Order: sequence, then C-alpha cells, then structure tokens
Amino acid sequence: GGYIVEGAAHLNRVMTALGVKVAGSRGRAIRTLVWARARLRLRGLAFTPRPEASLAARDLERVDGLFAAATTFAMFDNLRGAAVQTEHLLRALPLGEERRVCRALATEVAYLSVQGPAAARRARRLAEKVFALADRLGDPYLAYGAQMCAGFTTFFAGNFRGAIQAFTE
Repeated sequence: GGYIVEGAAHLNRVMTALGVKVAGSRGRAIRTLVWARARLRLRGLAFTPRPEASLAARDLERVDGLFAAATTFAMFDNLRGAAVQTEHLLRALPLGEERRVCRALATEVAYLSVQGPAAARRARRLAEKVFALADRLGDPYLAYGAQMCAGFTTFFAGNFRGAIQAFTE
C-alpha cells in the first residue's frame, strides 16, 4: 500500500505554511469548490503578463505549492484537488507570470476534461489557448503539458485512439 493519509497530512502542512487552507472534509471541499468556481467565473481567465523577477517570491512559492497540491490530490481525492486547482488558477492569473499561468491553465484543462460534455467543450477550447501560450513561450515543459491537455480531452471524450496518438506525440 501507499502512504496516502500521511502524504495528504504532509501536503496540508506545506499548504498551511504557504497560507493556503485545504478543505479537511468532503462538505468543506464542496463549499470551497463552489465558492472558488464562482470567483473564477466572475474573474475570467484574462491576465496581464509580468516578469517573474518583478513578483514576490512568496507569491510564486504559493502558486507552485498549489500546483503540486492540485496535481497530487488529483490522484486520490478529485474533489479536494478541484478546489485546490481552482485556487491555483485564481492565484496564478493575477500574478501574470506566463509559465505559471500556462501550467495552471493546463491543469485546469485536465480537471475540466472529466466533468462531462459541456465542461469537455470548454476544456478543448482552453487547451487551444494553452497550446498557443506554450508555443509562444518556447518552453518544452509547457509544450509537454499542452500535449497532455490534448490527450486528456481526447481520452475523456471517449476517443481512445486519438488519445493514444496525442499522448505519444
């Protein structure tokens, strides 16, 4: 077996140290997610690009921690992961550091891809934006993330052959 409980407890401690509260119960996770999604809907996905050097290290660390938490929780607690991912995106966008925004948008695509047909359509549109941003930035790590977006959206749409092709490109 794994160490899911211990790992989640450690992740919660790290997030607390970064000033982020992770929901401890299912009910709290649902409330947190609904509130965060409402904030995101009102805010939108627009951002103003800013150089990393102009941003506070603590803010960058917080966004990096949220990315780690969102992708970790996705493996065993999708509800908490979705809440953390939404907070990740809400914190990355106003910072405007393009690599972190691209990574947050790519992670958003993965979460949207599993939420049914309407969300999958939004995921596909967002994946196109992730591809464009990753391509403009010329970062191989982000290009890989964008390719993963294509694989996720294709896989969860039921196009398994297309997903295999997307994941192997």
